[in-house]
Amino acid sequence: MNLILGRKGTGKSRIIYNQIKKCIEKGEDGLILIVPEQFTFQAERELIEVLDSPGILDVEVLSFSRLMSRLMEEVGGATKVKLSSTGKHMALQKSLLDRQEELSIYRGMVRKSGFIHEVQDMIANLKKKMICEEDLKEILENDLQGHQMLSRKLKDITTLMESYNHWLGEEYLDSEGVIDLLIDQMESSTTIPKLKIWVDGFDTFTEQMFKFIEKLYIYSKELTISLTQITNKEDRDVEIFLINENTQNKLMEIACGQAKLITTHYKQKDKPKDIEHLERELYSYPLIPYEEKGENIKIRAFKNVYEELDYLCIDILKLVQEEGYRFRDITVVTNDLGGYEFLVKRSFEEYNIPFFMDAKRKITDKPLSILLIYSLRAIAYHFTYDDMFALIKTGLTNLDYEEYEILENYVLKYGVKGGKWKKEFTQIQESDEFDLEKLNSMRSSIIDPLLNLHQKIKQNPSFENITIALYEYMESLSIEEKLQKMLQEIKNEYGQYEYAAEIAQIYNIVMDLFDEVIEIFGDHKTSIREYLDILESGIECVDLSVIPSSLDQVIVGDIMRTRTTDFKALFILGVNEGKLPSPQSSEGIFSENENAILREKGMEIEEDIGFKSIQERYLIYSALAKPKEKIIVSYPLADWEGSSLRPSVLIHRLQEIFPFIKVEREWQDAYSITNARGTIKHMVQHYRSIVDGFDEADESIWDDVYLWYEKNSHWENHMSHIKEAMVFDNRISQLRPDLVKGLYGEILNTSVTRLEEYSNCPFKHYVNYGLRPKERKIYQVSIPDIGEILHQLIYEYTLVIEKDGLDWKEIQKEKSISICREVMDRLVVDYRQGIFESNFRYKYLARYIYRIFLRAVETLTYHYKKGKFSMLGNELIFGLGQSIPPIKIELSQEHLLYLEGRIDRVDILKHEGKWFMKIMDFKTGNKELNLSDIYYGLSLQLIVYMWVCLNYGKKKDMESVAAGMFYFKLDDPLVLSGKVEEEVIKSEITKHFKLKGLMLKDIEVLKAMDEDVEHSDIVNYKVKKNGDFSATSKGLIEEKQLDQLLSHVENTITDIGEEIFAGNIAIRPTKGQKREACTYCNYKAICFFDQQLDGNKFATKLDLSDEEVLKKIGE
Repeated sequence: MNLILGRKGTGKSRIIYNQIKKCIEKGEDGLILIVPEQFTFQAERELIEVLDSPGILDVEVLSFSRLMSRLMEEVGGATKVKLSSTGKHMALQKSLLDRQEELSIYRGMVRKSGFIHEVQDMIANLKKKMICEEDLKEILENDLQGHQMLSRKLKDITTLMESYNHWLGEEYLDSEGVIDLLIDQMESSTTIPKLKIWVDGFDTFTEQMFKFIEKLYIYSKELTISLTQITNKEDRDVEIFLINENTQNKLMEIACGQAKLITTHYKQKDKPKDIEHLERELYSYPLIPYEEKGENIKIRAFKNVYEELDYLCIDILKLVQEEGYRFRDITVVTNDLGGYEFLVKRSFEEYNIPFFMDAKRKITDKPLSILLIYSLRAIAYHFTYDDMFALIKTGLTNLDYEEYEILENYVLKYGVKGGKWKKEFTQIQESDEFDLEKLNSMRSSIIDPLLNLHQKIKQNPSFENITIALYEYMESLSIEEKLQKMLQEIKNEYGQYEYAAEIAQIYNIVMDLFDEVIEIFGDHKTSIREYLDILESGIECVDLSVIPSSLDQVIVGDIMRTRTTDFKALFILGVNEGKLPSPQSSEGIFSENENAILREKGMEIEEDIGFKSIQERYLIYSALAKPKEKIIVSYPLADWEGSSLRPSVLIHRLQEIFPFIKVEREWQDAYSITNARGTIKHMVQHYRSIVDGFDEADESIWDDVYLWYEKNSHWENHMSHIKEAMVFDNRISQLRPDLVKGLYGEILNTSVTRLEEYSNCPFKHYVNYGLRPKERKIYQVSIPDIGEILHQLIYEYTLVIEKDGLDWKEIQKEKSISICREVMDRLVVDYRQGIFESNFRYKYLARYIYRIFLRAVETLTYHYKKGKFSMLGNELIFGLGQSIPPIKIELSQEHLLYLEGRIDRVDILKHEGKWFMKIMDFKTGNKELNLSDIYYGLSLQLIVYMWVCLNYGKKKDMESVAAGMFYFKLDDPLVLSGKVEEEVIKSEITKHFKLKGLMLKDIEVLKAMDEDVEHSDIVNYKVKKNGDFSATSKGLIEEKQLDQLLSHVENTITDIGEEIFAGNIAIRPTKGQKREACTYCNYKAICFFDQQLDGNKFATKLDLSDEEVLKKIGE
């Protein structure tokens, strides 16, 4: 055995390549170079360069797994079926399902996403450490007293490992089983003794692999292994090489101390001194600071990740354009590839930078995988909306985009699911634009293949038959042809060659997966759901292999995984606290404490946090030691959501090593000029900042850039849009009078809600009531629907009361409940084609609504019994042609405004020749009335309703007085009470329904609402012994103040009407301390409201106190 030892970048691989070259020159054969799987392509390229040959014929570059496959064919393993990782995953899923009931801790986890991966990793890890079920049973029997949770976990793992190994039996081998077999059978190989083997690019091995390497050492002609390791024991960064040192010691044990050591001290001739210094000092203690500036290492801070990605692209283009780099000379890494992947793709495409994303690619989100999974789900779970449209939207059914959108609109409107898919569509309304004949044709094209699939599965529910039925289902949909068509579109129309390469593999991968299902499970009986679980687990673990589509590409990858070596410039993104280095924790089935207990008992299942920390530091060191010329480290100060971030300790370490390097934060305008596609955004931003007043106009390089775009023929057609962007202004001019007339007419028939919406934002009012967009109708009961339903129930209850001549104050509880039940039963049957009987969720919702309804009726009855008010009307409509007239307001230019609506409830007290009016508006939410909102026109409902009632009283020649206006909350509350007596609980619930609003400051009127002046549980007032109102009383208002408030509201509505007829549709959302008009607005994507744009400001409405409002209206 030969061991080649040396630090990173000291030429270990170069020694191996030269040794291979000498062997080839001598005419030797049987030369094998083993490298990590993802490094084979790179190693072949480097070897070809050293051999100075157009190709390699006399030496093979293999991974360990490829070498093992060769040996398996030779030593007899070919008689066994070798499971792929997919097959292993599916077999393990089956084992989990078979033994689920025997599990203690993990019984409920079997079908949860991700659990199968953890179990697979655990069992693989145990096998790699050469720990078998008997070892686990032994430690369970003897050493885990007092550790109940750990014992139960270990027992479950033992059960699953036993089940899985039993399933493998004598017929199947997983990857760990292959290694075990080769260890046992290596001596029978006639190939190994002829081989000279070099192993390069590995830092450590599992216990099982050490055994395998021992066999290679014994039986091969010669074995040479390179290892990154210090050769000078006085180096100050010994700690990060501890894992490698352990590897070296184990290899020396295998060679019985007879390994020949070859140490390297080679330095790359042209490697800058500052990068060499970084390699030596990164984790050296004490460190030696670099005394010069360090021109080749840069640290950059950015406002956010978007700016970080922009300048990454700019830097890359600068290197290519100005310093002669090729794209392949540049590597970009991060320790958060999942977070950066999408942003990198978007930015690189925007700047036209070719790149290869060195990341694992899954097939779970590919169209064919989705079609198969959701077709089975549709059958297994009875054709739900989500399952049906997941498979329809894959583009692999017989519907095109426009057709499935029409079908989806119909399905959502009429609640098509379950058995309704099997029947002809017949429901339609006069206002619909649906063509039932076409819809049924679409329905048949989707459901008929599914029903045919289901029928075949029911005939013989075995793994083999279901797999064959799925294949025939794919054939009936012409899947292979559709994938080919999709592939051409992706390449030719969108130019996405890597994604096309992924799609190109899907069909064959699925065919291989089908073959493996039949091979492993054969004619075993199963159910659709079990088959679905196993198929999903198989699909989840498939990794796509995609090679770079070009040699000249930037490599983007994970700092811990990417094995690229021969490059000049390294960019490290996201060097933030908590990202790099990452927080160390136990990520597996066992906690760190449980792993420590097992290590004490002599069983190491998972390495400790200290080991992982050293490993991560070593990998960071390895990454920073690779580039030949430049290192650019960056960190954003905010993520993509705007949350603040801090720089990593690695940044501080770099600043200690290079004290003269300053963190770069700002760049000259000229720096962002790169290529035509990348520069355009920065030019537009420059001119926008001038338009928005952030910068002053001056002669700058951007004027020359602008002229270049104008004169360039390729960009000539785009310049009109670019100019619009540079001066874009979303401010909207007033509508012309003819447009106003066309939208609203000469007479404005409006509602209180509409006026409130105008006060909140004129533009939203214009879209809602001028343009009138329609939302897609969905067969469901939404939160607003619940409010409408409760209004209807209370209204119908009131009708029954009146029809039967009953009195709210006299009605018995049993009779009230009976009426409520009768009213509710009718609604359940009639509402939206019986939606409340369509599933368990809606049945529960109906019971919930009924409880609120009962509680509302009970509370209203209680209010009437405690007071002297009686009901005047329920759901009273006011408007043109109604018994109660609208509010009529005459505007300028002969325009009229009629205010119409519906009042939930009006109660009346006839006293001393006057009508005292009490108004209630039912609300399901926590609505409170405050004078500030009334003052600004944001909450006009109750005050307008009172205005209508007072006018109605005048019409009846009665002196009418506003007694109170309140919100009544529709709710079924839970109350916290330390006592369980029924009366106490009832009292607490009653207080929950205390009316909120404004009431006349008149003790006699208030007594008519509730005579209990000291402890009213109906309204918020309390009278002290001296007759004055207590300070806890809320919402009291004098009659004169109420008149002033009504006068102010009339003026406010008049102003709103005038603005509407004037065509004012300004984007002017209101904002207060506790509210913002934009928060729940559906039209934010239309108005482009942005406070950075000129004229885009909130109409700030100060939250005035009641006293401030009363003072203002009284002035």
